[in-house]
Amino acid sequence: MANIFDFCTERIEQNRAYRGKRFREGLVKLAKMKSVDYQTRPGHFSGKVSDKNTNETAFQRALYSHSKIILFGDGHETPLTWRDIELPIILSKKSRRPCVDLIGQTSINGTFCTFLCELKYAKPGTAPPGNAVDYAVFEALLYYAIVNRDHALLHEQNVYRPPRPPKFSWKAVSDSRVILVLANDNFWIPAQQYPNLERLRKLVKEVRQSLGIRVLLCSTPNYTFCRPKGVIAERYGPELVPCAEEVSASFKILPTYRLVAFFDSNLSGLAITM
Repeated sequence: MANIFDFCTERIEQNRAYRGKRFREGLVKLAKMKSVDYQTRPGHFSGKVSDKNTNETAFQRALYSHSKIILFGDGHETPLTWRDIELPIILSKKSRRPCVDLIGQTSINGTFCTFLCELKYAKPGTAPPGNAVDYAVFEALLYYAIVNRDHALLHEQNVYRPPRPPKFSWKAVSDSRVILVLANDNFWIPAQQYPNLERLRKLVKEVRQSLGIRVLLCSTPNYTFCRPKGVIAERYGPELVPCAEEVSASFKILPTYRLVAFFDSNLSGLAITM
């Protein structure tokens, strides 16, 4: 089985589509990061965001706050539970460190697994460049590689949020050999276009064949965010609100899974099976 760090670095350096600064400097730098002997124990988590935040952070908090989540795909549906959020995986004295967006648990093809989730969000008309999906896959792969290498250290240092005991184990994330890239519909639009689609297909296939890792590509409707009624404060717990769309977006080719949060009976109509 190929080394994940080498796999990512070689493909980033060899493919012309990945010559942007974020790929060359951001991801290659991430592939070289190692933890130091520094105790890192996350404290209690706040689900609130600034009243001006309507981007990925609000999306993350809103998703994590809801427990009734259903994953659609492979001709079946299964409950998905978020187990933790925004956990550092590189131990250091720096205030900003690489963090896993979400840790989830679900049953895939009858096998229960615990996996890390890389989260992305794009607003209407501001969809990212075509290779941003590739970037998310590489980022999730490198995060997984770090967990795979350091899961014993992360457990020993008790890198879990209270209350404890933890709701998952880092070894279970390592053993799963599954990564999830989750984003709203707007984010996936460029990935449907040629040659982005062919390049992404090839990358996901190579990850499966060379590394034995399954990449789950997952979409949600284009939710917007709002503060709960009656809340007047600079920080609030964001809620997901479906956009005013007559028909929710659907893709025949990508992504392979659909994630829908059930908040009331009306939202069940947004659920589709890919």
